[in-house]
Amino acid sequence: MSRVLTFILILCPLFVFGQNSYHTKKKKAIEAFEQANNAVAIGDLNKALTHITEAIDKDKSFDEALLLAMQINLQLGDEANASNLLSNADDEVEPSFYNRMLVDLAQYHFLQGDYHKANAYLNKVSGGTLGMSKVTIDQLRANLDFALNQVAKPKQVEFEKLKSHLNGFEMQYFPSVDAFGQLVFTAREMGALSDENLMVSFDSAGYWTTPVSISENINSQRNEGTASISANGKTLVFTGCNKEGNIGGCDLYISYKEAGEWSLPELLDESVNSEAWDSQPSLSSDGKTLYFVSNRSGGLGKQDIWVSQNLAGSWQPAVNLGTTINTIGNDCSPYIYADNSTLFYSTDGQRGLGGLDLFKSTVEGNLWSQPENLGYPINNERDQTGYSISLEGWAYYSEVSEEGRIHLYRLKLPQDVLPERRVAPWSVVLINGESGKPIESLAKLAWSSDTLEAATGKDGSINMILSGKSGAYSVSVSGFETKLAQRSDSVVRLYPYKVGQSLGEPLLFETNSTEFSEKTEKQLEEALEFLLLHPEVVVEISGHTDAIGSEMDNLRLSEARAMAVYHYFLKKSVPKENLVFKGYGESKLMKGNAGLMVNSQNRRVELKIAKILN
Repeated sequence: MSRVLTFILILCPLFVFGQNSYHTKKKKAIEAFEQANNAVAIGDLNKALTHITEAIDKDKSFDEALLLAMQINLQLGDEANASNLLSNADDEVEPSFYNRMLVDLAQYHFLQGDYHKANAYLNKVSGGTLGMSKVTIDQLRANLDFALNQVAKPKQVEFEKLKSHLNGFEMQYFPSVDAFGQLVFTAREMGALSDENLMVSFDSAGYWTTPVSISENINSQRNEGTASISANGKTLVFTGCNKEGNIGGCDLYISYKEAGEWSLPELLDESVNSEAWDSQPSLSSDGKTLYFVSNRSGGLGKQDIWVSQNLAGSWQPAVNLGTTINTIGNDCSPYIYADNSTLFYSTDGQRGLGGLDLFKSTVEGNLWSQPENLGYPINNERDQTGYSISLEGWAYYSEVSEEGRIHLYRLKLPQDVLPERRVAPWSVVLINGESGKPIESLAKLAWSSDTLEAATGKDGSINMILSGKSGAYSVSVSGFETKLAQRSDSVVRLYPYKVGQSLGEPLLFETNSTEFSEKTEKQLEEALEFLLLHPEVVVEISGHTDAIGSEMDNLRLSEARAMAVYHYFLKKSVPKENLVFKGYGESKLMKGNAGLMVNSQNRRVELKIAKILN
């Protein structure tokens, strides 16, 4: 987002001059100069200009007055008068004052984006400069060299103003786009009584719909803005200012999309929010990592980027992102890409083209790479803040017009700016194969490398961001049979478990034995995996024998076999509440295909579903 240019100079006295220290002896000139200083202190630049002009009229070689006059003119945007003052001061002021005037003009043109003119002024500086260290001047020189190099080799970038129906408010800014066709942004009309609200537009066959209020649960008579929607579209974090119950003036709130509706927002506690200003959130694609900006104590500069992790449903104390990212300046507007490892953010504390520039850094483990400036013309002399990047490589942002309105734009990022590891949206719908109805539940999706959990929507859909996962995976939902599916499957039908359903083939034993064979061990491992994955299922372990021997001995043997399996599962951390066992002896003998007794088939333990817990 661009800014209305404010030339940042110290317009109050650069030093506390005693009257005997001024470069003039004329009392009337000193009196007018001090009146100008007082006017600057209260922000009345026009009055200050009148007084400083009077001071110069009294003494045309008054060094302090000439410098302050030039600074006031620059602050008012009158570069022509400022340049004339420099020309007239060449033979009138001391070299250190003259050098300061050169540096101020160089800084002014740098912030205006006129890098060649800025460089010309800076190259004239020779010797000491009033009120500025060599380090400060060298930083400006380095920024100018960088800017001139960038302008000479611009990146090929497409810029596009969004359609008029998306820019229907006086101000719309800080857009946030998910991977499944939602664009959330802050909207505000001009006027003292106007408040910020969150709006949403939906992608309909490549066309963004007319924005509407995101939810009555979220927007209020207070200010709700600078939101971040997770890439899967299920979680929203936004800034609420001056709201009852806030910890600070502006705090972060969270809301979840449940059955198509956003839940009532929850104020994040002191692990995230502070008594200072907390804003500009960015959620990871799974909604479990939150980056945000704060000016709280303990930071490295004016504004710093902080991060909090959600572990087991609880947000952990926020930590500063560290010195690789944060500087002594302003570090803000974070956007974590859907790969969860590439961070785009804005800073004025690194080498740039003026104002806040966009940078990117990637994290491996806990180490962030050296930030990389995205270059010209993505960055320019204005402030680049409030960017959100789609999976297609469009960066959505806002910009201030000459009339003071704020409009939404987007630009197509070059390939060398986009993350190397690309990710893609993925959707699947889970259907009850028996009833044909959508399954609304928590699902576990297991690839060979890892397992992901996701809640289905009211329509049975799961929306996720996947990277590096292909081929077959298993789908597990409480109360349903686990099914193997392909990533290309758009619909997966799961069938509910039924009481009495067997869990695989019987476990077979040798005569008079309760020992597990190698085959039985493998069967037990498969059954164990099922039990740990489905804590809602109670399994009956039933022991059986052949008809050889006495009924009483066979009953005891069948109980021993069932108990052996029962204790195997207990030792493997299956809760006893999910297990029942019973010995049936020779009361349920099985016969082979020819109707003859097959003793090896009767020396068995069967696993069957006895109950399904709610």
